[in-house]
Amino acid sequence: MGPDTRLPRVADPPRRPDPPRRPPSATSGDPERQISERGARLPIDPRIKQRRIELKRASGRRRLRHILTGMGVAASLGGALAVLHSPLVRVRHLQISGAGHVSPAEVAKVAEVGPRTPMVDVNPSRIEASLERLPWIRSVVVQRHWPGTVNVGIVERTPVAQVRSSDGAWAEVDASGKVLDQAQSSWPGLVTLVGFGTAGQPGSTLPGASAGLEVAVAIPKSVLPHIFDVLSSSEGRTSLELSGSTRVSLGAPTEIQAKMSALVTILTQVNMTAVKVIDLQVPDAPTLTRG
Repeated sequence: MGPDTRLPRVADPPRRPDPPRRPPSATSGDPERQISERGARLPIDPRIKQRRIELKRASGRRRLRHILTGMGVAASLGGALAVLHSPLVRVRHLQISGAGHVSPAEVAKVAEVGPRTPMVDVNPSRIEASLERLPWIRSVVVQRHWPGTVNVGIVERTPVAQVRSSDGAWAEVDASGKVLDQAQSSWPGLVTLVGFGTAGQPGSTLPGASAGLEVAVAIPKSVLPHIFDVLSSSEGRTSLELSGSTRVSLGAPTEIQAKMSALVTILTQVNMTAVKVIDLQVPDAPTLTRG
């Protein structure tokens, strides 16, 4: 074997010892001292210290003002609510106009307004919605007038016809078919719808009677006393029953106004003796049948 050619191992250099740690200063973190770059503690400038004190005092004064302001607002709101619910601003006058079929007592009950009601609790929109659910009321406007008056303006529905109800009584309805009232006897001056179904309770709507109601609304007042019934056939044709058993054939529910005008002309200008049928299906060419 040849000579050993490995190099000799070089020893590691000696490790320097860590510098000794400086013990923490007794005044480190003291806000009253400043530390310079060399570690020397310097006193705070008296002007800076005074400025810090002034800022703290100003912040405290602001917080106090905010607290006092909030307390003042709360006291004012409490006082205002107390006044609004006091007897000084309660409802003293409930003025109702336009009511003919609805009594003032019923209006006050439905509106929930009385002498002890605070004016601040009177909600016009809610009262209007409640009153318009009554069968007779078509529309209503409620207004508050401080310090103690509530005005209720009512527009009632107008009955245009009557019809038998499901229990055998009579019911009067308006142009929209709304059932307004019921009675055991019929109402004079109202035409009767025959063949258009039966009425339900007041507040309900008479279904399938639009053609008959359109005719009832279109009847002129001058001939209304001569008309007893508005009839509907199974074919959807409409006719009128006049006094003296005269039948007026209107046919399909079209050209109602023209047919009513022709009927007025006939009843006012033609001798109706023994006339049994008036055919107005073609309003420009009416025909009469005598018998």
